[in-house]
Amino acid sequence: GNVSTNTALIPDGTGVTIDTGAPELSSVSIASSTTNPTNAATLATTGQTVTLTFTADEAIGTPVVTFASGNGAIAGTRVTVSDLGDSNATTWNASYAVAANDTDGAVTYSISFSDLTGNAGVAVTSGSGSVTVDTTIPQADSFTMSDYALKSGDEATVTLTFSEAVTGFSSNDDITAQNGILSAMSSSNNGVTWTGIFTPTADVTDTTNVLSLDTSYTDLAGNEGNDSETDNYEVDTSAPTINSVSSATIDGTYKAGDDIVVQVVFNSVVNVTGTPTITLATGGNGDVVSYTQGSGSQYLDFTYTVGTGDTSSDLDYISTSALALAGGTIKDVKGNAAVWTLPAP
Repeated sequence: GNVSTNTALIPDGTGVTIDTGAPELSSVSIASSTTNPTNAATLATTGQTVTLTFTADEAIGTPVVTFASGNGAIAGTRVTVSDLGDSNATTWNASYAVAANDTDGAVTYSISFSDLTGNAGVAVTSGSGSVTVDTTIPQADSFTMSDYALKSGDEATVTLTFSEAVTGFSSNDDITAQNGILSAMSSSNNGVTWTGIFTPTADVTDTTNVLSLDTSYTDLAGNEGNDSETDNYEVDTSAPTINSVSSATIDGTYKAGDDIVVQVVFNSVVNVTGTPTITLATGGNGDVVSYTQGSGSQYLDFTYTVGTGDTSSDLDYISTSALALAGGTIKDVKGNAAVWTLPAP
Protein backbone atom coordinates (compact mmCIF):
# COMPACT_ATOMS: atom_id res chain seq x y z
CA GLY A 1 0.00 0.00 0.00
CA ASN A 2 0.91 3.68 -0.11
CA VAL A 3 2.99 5.05 2.76
CA SER A 4 0.92 7.29 5.03
CA THR A 5 1.78 10.96 5.20
CA ASN A 6 -0.11 11.38 8.48
CA THR A 7 1.72 13.46 11.09
CA ALA A 8 1.08 12.87 14.77
CA LEU A 9 2.45 15.19 17.48
CA ILE A 10 1.82 14.51 21.13
CA PRO A 11 3.20 17.37 23.35
CA ASP A 12 4.21 16.48 26.88
CA GLY A 13 1.24 15.95 29.10
CA THR A 14 -1.29 17.57 26.81
CA GLY A 15 -2.96 14.39 25.50
CA VAL A 16 -3.44 16.11 22.14
CA THR A 17 -2.91 14.23 18.85
CA ILE A 18 -2.33 16.31 15.74
CA ASP A 19 -3.12 14.68 12.36
CA THR A 20 -2.48 16.75 9.24
CA GLY A 21 -1.73 13.96 6.76
CA ALA A 22 -4.12 13.19 3.89
CA PRO A 23 -5.28 9.59 3.51
CA GLU A 24 -4.50 7.64 0.35
CA LEU A 25 -6.15 4.74 -1.47
CA SER A 26 -4.63 1.60 -2.90
CA SER A 27 -5.82 -1.64 -4.54
CA VAL A 28 -8.51 0.21 -6.49
CA SER A 29 -10.19 -2.28 -8.81
CA ILE A 30 -13.42 -2.46 -10.85
CA ALA A 31 -15.21 -5.55 -12.25
CA SER A 32 -18.66 -6.79 -13.21
CA SER A 33 -20.64 -9.75 -11.87
CA THR A 34 -20.97 -11.41 -15.29
CA THR A 35 -20.79 -15.20 -15.32
CA ASN A 36 -19.84 -15.29 -18.99
CA PRO A 37 -16.22 -16.49 -19.13
CA THR A 38 -15.79 -14.98 -22.59
CA ASN A 39 -15.70 -11.38 -21.41
CA ALA A 40 -13.57 -11.91 -18.27
CA ALA A 41 -15.68 -9.53 -16.13
CA THR A 42 -15.07 -6.59 -18.45
CA LEU A 43 -18.64 -6.38 -19.80
CA ALA A 44 -21.87 -5.78 -17.93
CA THR A 45 -25.47 -5.89 -19.05
CA THR A 46 -28.89 -5.30 -17.53
CA GLY A 47 -29.19 -6.75 -14.02
CA GLN A 48 -25.49 -7.36 -13.54
CA THR A 49 -23.56 -5.55 -10.81
CA VAL A 50 -20.58 -3.24 -11.27
CA THR A 51 -18.38 -3.32 -8.16
CA LEU A 52 -15.48 -1.03 -7.23
CA THR A 53 -13.20 -2.15 -4.38
CA PHE A 54 -10.48 -0.08 -2.70
CA THR A 55 -8.36 0.11 0.44
CA ALA A 56 -7.39 3.21 2.47
CA ASP A 57 -4.11 3.51 4.35
CA GLU A 58 -5.99 4.64 7.44
CA ALA A 59 -9.55 4.71 8.65
CA ILE A 60 -11.77 6.94 6.54
CA GLY A 61 -15.32 8.13 6.72
CA THR A 62 -17.89 6.80 4.27
CA PRO A 63 -16.53 7.85 0.88
CA VAL A 64 -18.59 9.46 -1.85
CA VAL A 65 -18.43 7.35 -5.02
CA THR A 66 -19.89 8.45 -8.32
CA PHE A 67 -20.20 6.34 -11.47
CA ALA A 68 -20.86 7.16 -15.10
CA SER A 69 -21.66 4.75 -17.89
CA GLY A 70 -20.72 5.88 -21.38
CA ASN A 71 -20.68 9.48 -20.08
CA GLY A 72 -24.17 9.04 -18.64
CA ALA A 73 -24.18 9.68 -14.88
CA ILE A 74 -25.48 6.94 -12.60
CA ALA A 75 -27.86 8.35 -10.00
CA GLY A 76 -26.34 8.40 -6.53
CA THR A 77 -29.41 6.69 -5.12
CA ARG A 78 -28.48 3.58 -7.12
CA VAL A 79 -24.97 3.38 -5.64
CA THR A 80 -24.31 1.38 -2.48
CA VAL A 81 -21.09 2.11 -0.55
CA SER A 82 -20.09 -0.43 2.10
CA ASP A 83 -17.36 -0.84 4.68
CA LEU A 84 -16.25 -4.43 4.27
CA GLY A 85 -16.34 -4.89 8.02
CA ASP A 86 -12.64 -5.02 8.79
CA SER A 87 -13.35 -2.98 11.99
CA ASN A 88 -10.95 -0.22 10.99
CA ALA A 89 -12.84 1.39 8.08
CA THR A 90 -10.04 0.90 5.60
CA THR A 91 -11.49 -1.64 3.10
CA TRP A 92 -14.50 -0.57 1.04
CA ASN A 93 -16.56 -1.31 -1.98
CA ALA A 94 -19.11 0.61 -4.03
CA SER A 95 -21.56 -1.00 -6.42
CA TYR A 96 -24.63 -0.48 -8.57
CA ALA A 97 -26.85 -2.68 -10.73
CA VAL A 98 -26.89 -1.97 -14.45
CA ALA A 99 -30.29 -0.80 -15.73
CA ALA A 100 -31.70 -1.36 -19.21
CA ASN A 101 -31.63 2.36 -19.97
CA ASP A 102 -28.04 2.94 -18.90
CA THR A 103 -25.84 4.41 -21.62
CA ASP A 104 -23.61 1.85 -23.28
CA GLY A 105 -19.89 2.47 -22.91
CA ALA A 106 -17.00 2.42 -20.48
CA VAL A 107 -17.76 2.81 -16.77
CA THR A 108 -15.86 5.66 -15.12
CA TYR A 109 -15.81 6.55 -11.45
CA SER A 110 -14.58 9.03 -8.88
CA ILE A 111 -13.89 8.31 -5.19
CA SER A 112 -13.90 11.28 -2.79
CA PHE A 113 -12.82 10.52 0.77
CA SER A 114 -11.48 11.96 4.04
CA ASP A 115 -9.93 10.45 7.13
CA LEU A 116 -11.69 10.57 10.49
CA THR A 117 -9.94 13.82 11.35
CA GLY A 118 -11.32 15.46 8.23
CA ASN A 119 -8.20 15.48 6.06
CA ALA A 120 -9.34 15.04 2.47
CA GLY A 121 -7.53 12.65 0.18
CA VAL A 122 -6.97 13.27 -3.52
CA ALA A 123 -9.99 11.95 -5.44
CA VAL A 124 -9.22 8.71 -7.23
CA THR A 125 -10.51 8.10 -10.77
CA SER A 126 -8.47 5.14 -11.96
CA GLY A 127 -7.23 1.74 -10.91
CA SER A 128 -7.02 -1.78 -12.24
CA GLY A 129 -9.68 -3.53 -14.29
CA SER A 130 -12.30 -2.06 -16.57
CA VAL A 131 -16.00 -2.50 -17.22
CA THR A 132 -17.98 -1.62 -20.32
CA VAL A 133 -21.76 -1.52 -20.16
CA ASP A 134 -23.54 -3.21 -23.07
CA THR A 135 -27.32 -3.35 -22.85
CA THR A 136 -27.92 -3.40 -26.61
CA ILE A 137 -29.36 -6.66 -27.88
CA PRO A 138 -27.61 -8.27 -30.85
CA GLN A 139 -29.56 -8.70 -34.05
CA ALA A 140 -29.17 -9.96 -37.58
CA ASP A 141 -28.13 -7.05 -39.79
CA SER A 142 -28.53 -9.28 -42.84
CA PHE A 143 -29.69 -12.85 -43.45
CA THR A 144 -29.35 -13.74 -47.12
CA MET A 145 -29.15 -16.61 -49.59
CA SER A 146 -27.19 -16.67 -52.84
CA ASP A 147 -30.13 -18.30 -54.65
CA TYR A 148 -33.84 -17.95 -53.95
CA ALA A 149 -35.10 -20.26 -56.73
CA LEU A 150 -33.71 -23.71 -56.06
CA LYS A 151 -34.03 -26.70 -58.34
CA SER A 152 -32.64 -30.21 -58.19
CA GLY A 153 -28.84 -30.14 -57.85
CA ASP A 154 -28.72 -26.52 -56.64
CA GLU A 155 -27.15 -25.25 -53.43
CA ALA A 156 -27.35 -21.79 -51.87
CA THR A 157 -24.73 -20.07 -49.74
CA VAL A 158 -26.39 -18.66 -46.62
CA THR A 159 -24.78 -15.59 -45.02
CA LEU A 160 -25.85 -14.32 -41.60
CA THR A 161 -24.26 -11.10 -40.33
CA PHE A 162 -24.93 -9.98 -36.76
CA SER A 163 -24.68 -6.46 -35.43
CA GLU A 164 -21.86 -7.60 -33.13
CA ALA A 165 -19.99 -10.75 -32.16
CA VAL A 166 -22.26 -13.44 -30.69
CA THR A 167 -21.69 -16.51 -28.59
CA GLY A 168 -23.74 -19.66 -28.06
CA PHE A 169 -24.89 -19.61 -31.68
CA SER A 170 -25.31 -22.93 -33.48
CA SER A 171 -27.04 -23.03 -36.85
CA ASN A 172 -28.14 -26.61 -36.17
CA ASP A 173 -30.07 -25.46 -33.10
CA ASP A 174 -30.85 -21.83 -33.85
CA ILE A 175 -31.97 -21.88 -37.50
CA THR A 176 -35.02 -23.69 -38.84
CA ALA A 177 -34.72 -24.63 -42.51
CA GLN A 178 -37.82 -25.38 -44.55
CA ASN A 179 -37.62 -28.03 -47.29
CA GLY A 180 -33.89 -28.44 -47.07
CA ILE A 181 -30.80 -28.91 -44.92
CA LEU A 182 -28.46 -26.14 -43.77
CA SER A 183 -24.89 -27.22 -43.07
CA ALA A 184 -23.22 -26.16 -39.82
CA MET A 185 -22.45 -22.45 -40.21
CA SER A 186 -19.02 -21.11 -39.30
CA SER A 187 -17.52 -17.68 -38.69
CA SER A 188 -14.16 -16.36 -39.85
CA ASN A 189 -14.38 -12.99 -38.07
CA ASN A 190 -14.87 -13.88 -34.41
CA GLY A 191 -18.59 -14.50 -34.46
CA VAL A 192 -19.96 -11.56 -36.46
CA THR A 193 -20.51 -13.10 -39.92
CA TRP A 194 -21.51 -16.75 -40.38
CA THR A 195 -21.82 -18.80 -43.58
CA GLY A 196 -23.22 -22.21 -44.47
CA ILE A 197 -24.62 -24.18 -47.41
CA PHE A 198 -28.35 -24.86 -47.90
CA THR A 199 -29.33 -27.94 -49.92
CA PRO A 200 -32.99 -28.31 -50.93
CA THR A 201 -34.89 -31.51 -50.27
CA ALA A 202 -35.39 -33.76 -53.29
CA ASP A 203 -38.78 -34.19 -54.98
CA VAL A 204 -40.37 -31.08 -53.47
CA THR A 205 -42.37 -28.28 -55.05
CA ASP A 206 -43.03 -25.42 -52.64
CA THR A 207 -43.06 -21.72 -53.48
CA THR A 208 -43.18 -20.46 -49.88
CA ASN A 209 -40.13 -21.09 -47.67
CA VAL A 210 -37.89 -19.15 -45.28
CA LEU A 211 -34.93 -19.79 -43.00
CA SER A 212 -35.84 -18.70 -39.45
CA LEU A 213 -33.35 -17.53 -36.79
CA ASP A 214 -34.26 -18.23 -33.15
CA THR A 215 -33.33 -16.04 -30.14
CA SER A 216 -31.18 -18.50 -28.19
CA TYR A 217 -27.87 -16.77 -28.99
CA THR A 218 -26.36 -13.87 -27.01
CA ASP A 219 -23.72 -11.22 -27.44
CA LEU A 220 -20.55 -11.35 -25.35
CA ALA A 221 -22.23 -9.37 -22.59
CA GLY A 222 -25.08 -11.89 -22.37
CA ASN A 223 -27.84 -9.90 -24.10
CA GLU A 224 -30.26 -12.27 -25.84
CA GLY A 225 -30.65 -11.73 -29.57
CA ASN A 226 -33.58 -10.96 -31.85
CA ASP A 227 -35.18 -13.40 -34.25
CA SER A 228 -34.97 -12.95 -38.03
CA GLU A 229 -35.91 -14.56 -41.35
CA THR A 230 -34.51 -14.69 -44.85
CA ASP A 231 -36.52 -13.51 -47.80
CA ASN A 232 -38.80 -16.13 -49.31
CA TYR A 233 -37.18 -18.83 -51.43
CA GLU A 234 -38.76 -21.34 -53.81
CA VAL A 235 -37.95 -25.04 -53.96
CA ASP A 236 -38.77 -27.05 -57.08
CA THR A 237 -36.78 -30.26 -57.09
CA SER A 238 -39.50 -32.43 -58.63
CA ALA A 239 -38.16 -33.90 -61.86
CA PRO A 240 -40.64 -34.15 -64.74
CA THR A 241 -41.68 -37.72 -65.49
CA ILE A 242 -43.35 -39.43 -68.42
CA ASN A 243 -47.06 -40.08 -68.12
CA SER A 244 -47.58 -42.02 -71.33
CA VAL A 245 -46.48 -42.74 -74.88
CA SER A 246 -49.07 -42.75 -77.66
CA SER A 247 -49.52 -41.83 -81.28
CA ALA A 248 -51.43 -39.00 -82.84
CA THR A 249 -51.68 -41.10 -85.98
CA ILE A 250 -54.86 -43.14 -86.30
CA ASP A 251 -54.68 -46.91 -86.13
CA GLY A 252 -54.21 -48.61 -89.48
CA THR A 253 -51.76 -50.29 -91.81
CA TYR A 254 -48.86 -48.21 -93.07
CA LYS A 255 -46.41 -48.80 -95.88
CA ALA A 256 -42.81 -47.80 -96.41
CA GLY A 257 -42.48 -44.01 -96.61
CA ASP A 258 -45.50 -43.26 -94.47
CA ASP A 259 -45.02 -41.06 -91.38
CA ILE A 260 -46.30 -41.99 -87.93
CA VAL A 261 -46.09 -39.46 -85.08
CA VAL A 262 -45.18 -41.01 -81.71
CA GLN A 263 -45.97 -38.68 -78.81
CA VAL A 264 -44.24 -38.80 -75.39
CA VAL A 265 -46.39 -37.08 -72.75
CA PHE A 266 -44.74 -35.59 -69.62
CA ASN A 267 -46.44 -34.61 -66.36
CA SER A 268 -45.31 -30.99 -66.74
CA VAL A 269 -44.09 -28.58 -69.37
CA VAL A 270 -40.57 -29.40 -70.61
CA ASN A 271 -38.02 -27.67 -72.78
CA VAL A 272 -35.90 -29.62 -75.25
CA THR A 273 -32.43 -28.93 -76.61
CA GLY A 274 -30.74 -31.03 -79.25
CA THR A 275 -32.46 -34.04 -80.79
CA PRO A 276 -33.45 -36.79 -78.34
CA THR A 277 -34.49 -40.13 -79.79
CA ILE A 278 -36.81 -43.03 -79.09
CA THR A 279 -36.21 -46.58 -80.38
CA LEU A 280 -39.29 -48.31 -81.74
CA ALA A 281 -39.84 -52.07 -81.96
CA THR A 282 -40.10 -52.49 -85.74
CA GLY A 283 -38.24 -55.76 -86.08
CA GLY A 284 -34.57 -56.57 -85.58
CA ASN A 285 -32.85 -53.89 -83.47
CA GLY A 286 -35.72 -51.52 -84.08
CA ASP A 287 -35.71 -48.01 -85.54
CA VAL A 288 -34.19 -44.98 -83.80
CA VAL A 289 -36.65 -42.13 -84.28
CA SER A 290 -35.72 -38.49 -83.72
CA TYR A 291 -37.59 -35.78 -81.83
CA THR A 292 -39.30 -33.29 -84.13
CA GLN A 293 -41.34 -30.81 -82.05
CA GLY A 294 -43.11 -29.98 -78.78
CA SER A 295 -40.54 -28.06 -76.69
CA GLY A 296 -42.35 -25.73 -74.28
CA SER A 297 -45.24 -28.13 -73.78
CA GLN A 298 -45.96 -31.49 -72.15
CA TYR A 299 -46.12 -33.25 -75.53
CA LEU A 300 -42.98 -34.24 -77.45
CA ASP A 301 -43.39 -35.59 -80.97
CA PHE A 302 -41.07 -38.14 -82.57
CA THR A 303 -41.80 -38.71 -86.30
CA TYR A 304 -41.23 -42.25 -87.52
CA THR A 305 -41.00 -42.90 -91.25
CA VAL A 306 -41.84 -46.50 -92.05
CA GLY A 307 -38.88 -48.21 -93.66
CA THR A 308 -38.72 -51.09 -96.09
CA GLY A 309 -38.86 -54.35 -94.15
CA ASP A 310 -40.23 -52.76 -90.96
CA THR A 311 -42.91 -54.87 -89.31
CA SER A 312 -45.09 -54.42 -86.23
CA SER A 313 -48.59 -55.63 -85.55
CA ASP A 314 -48.98 -53.04 -82.75
CA LEU A 315 -46.27 -50.36 -82.89
CA ASP A 316 -44.45 -49.87 -79.58
CA TYR A 317 -41.02 -48.91 -78.23
CA ILE A 318 -38.42 -51.53 -77.40
CA SER A 319 -38.08 -51.04 -73.60
CA THR A 320 -38.48 -48.63 -70.67
CA SER A 321 -35.07 -47.19 -71.60
CA ALA A 322 -35.92 -46.58 -75.26
CA LEU A 323 -35.83 -42.78 -74.82
CA ALA A 324 -32.32 -41.31 -75.17
CA LEU A 325 -31.05 -37.73 -74.96
CA ALA A 326 -28.49 -38.23 -77.72
CA GLY A 327 -26.53 -35.23 -76.51
CA GLY A 328 -29.62 -33.08 -75.94
CA THR A 329 -31.57 -32.22 -72.79
CA ILE A 330 -35.15 -32.46 -71.54
CA LYS A 331 -35.81 -30.22 -68.54
CA ASP A 332 -38.75 -28.52 -66.89
CA VAL A 333 -39.07 -24.73 -66.81
CA LYS A 334 -37.08 -24.57 -63.54
CA GLY A 335 -34.23 -26.54 -65.07
CA ASN A 336 -34.85 -29.91 -63.42
CA ALA A 337 -33.71 -32.73 -65.71
CA ALA A 338 -36.48 -35.09 -66.72
CA VAL A 339 -36.61 -38.74 -65.75
CA TRP A 340 -36.28 -40.61 -69.07
CA THR A 341 -37.77 -43.90 -67.93
CA LEU A 342 -40.77 -44.88 -70.02
CA PRO A 343 -43.80 -46.86 -68.86
CA ALA A 344 -43.42 -50.57 -69.52
CA PRO A 345 -44.26 -51.24 -73.22
